[in-house]
Amino acid sequence: MTIAAFLPPANADYVRRAVVTTDVVFATSWSDLESYASDPSIDLALVDPSAEGAMNIGAATHTLKHYRHTPVAAYVPLTCENLKAVVYLSGHGLREAFLHPMTDGRQLSQFAHRLAGHRLAYEFLGSFETRLAHLDPRLVNALKDLFERPHRYETAGDIGRESGVSTKSIYREFHGAGLGTPRKFVTAAKILRGYAYLRGSQERIGSIGKEVGYAGGRTFAREVLDIFGCSPVRLRKFENDAEVSTQLVEWVQKPERRGDAC
Repeated sequence: MTIAAFLPPANADYVRRAVVTTDVVFATSWSDLESYASDPSIDLALVDPSAEGAMNIGAATHTLKHYRHTPVAAYVPLTCENLKAVVYLSGHGLREAFLHPMTDGRQLSQFAHRLAGHRLAYEFLGSFETRLAHLDPRLVNALKDLFERPHRYETAGDIGRESGVSTKSIYREFHGAGLGTPRKFVTAAKILRGYAYLRGSQERIGSIGKEVGYAGGRTFAREVLDIFGCSPVRLRKFENDAEVSTQLVEWVQKPERRGDAC
């Protein structure tokens, strides 16, 4: 997980001290920031439109328009001018705004992790786009929520409660669409979000397991071993997001052994 930031020097120093669980690289100009934004390894761009000393809405808007694949958030002091800038930039794709000084640097890291998790989740769901089209729209919405908030789900019954569709009907619809089992989708959502945390921080495995809705790290580690054939520690070092998604898609589609579905 890497954040590229273009901020006034004093605010950049504050972020450098406050954000300790995520890598932050600091740009020295708008062109320097755009160079970072063109790098696919950058997960979030953090900007202050007045980083050069004067408000430059044009440069911030240019970054938002030309580097849409990189999420951009503002990090600004609370002033009338900054509020107007945030409102304007929100209409051009600004994802979030944080006020300087942050009370807890973890909020920025957690936001970046959520963004990475959402991106991975929607890329994963995109692999099943044509099959998902055969499901009840209520189920599709519930699956989107599952991948956004995997910690709220444990079983197909939870998908049923969110969608208003009976568990029996969920299994029937999944089978008819060739999607494997709902249980595997619940696991996939948790593992993808866990991978985003693994890749972006040095949090302990137990903490990550709890973040995604497991009782602790053992269950998370067991699922990772079953799917990827390695420990979470080794998965943390894996840098190919596409390969992780591909392996997870293959695992979801693999027929389950008798007694596995639950």
